[in-house]
Amino acid sequence: MQGVDVNEAMLEVARALRPDLVWTQGPAEELPVPSRSQDRVLSQFALMFFADQRAAVEEMARVLRPGGRVCVATWAEVDASPGYAAMVTLIRRLFGDEPAEALLAPFSVGTGERLRRALATVFPEVKVRRVEGVARFPSLDDWGLTDVRAWTLRDMIDDAQLERLQGEARRVLGGFCDQGGAVAFPAPALVASARR
Repeated sequence: MQGVDVNEAMLEVARALRPDLVWTQGPAEELPVPSRSQDRVLSQFALMFFADQRAAVEEMARVLRPGGRVCVATWAEVDASPGYAAMVTLIRRLFGDEPAEALLAPFSVGTGERLRRALATVFPEVKVRRVEGVARFPSLDDWGLTDVRAWTLRDMIDDAQLERLQGEARRVLGGFCDQGGAVAFPAPALVASARR
């Protein structure tokens, strides 16, 4: 089995978690994998970040053996995840459109039809199903820290802005917390599958 990611930091984490697998740096649009060499291709919450989605899907097809299967997971639309919809609104109010749109990026392929269309350029029969899930964070501060430092906003919000975000989140997003302060809200995903 082989894993590919363009981000070396993500590969370091992957290598630490699964040293038994081969991890290679490379873009999804030019997979460093031989043609027709894989029985399965899995893209986990990445399609929405690819520079050229069609090229990436074509690469998935290229590396699959005949009869091989592809599985692509994305987040459902942001409105299906009320915590993130509220966080986007808060970030837009505090910091403007650019960081709010960046936080929306993970949800950009968030309908079954969009996901189906993305794969149907190469795979004629695509099945999409919705999988219910829950986003969980130990606290509102941890949620803000995760979004800003470990996800899409890392280069857009500085430490002072993060502190402001966390303060405002405590004021307006408390409805997503339980009595102990832990955060939980629906965060469904979409999973598409197809055969080569």
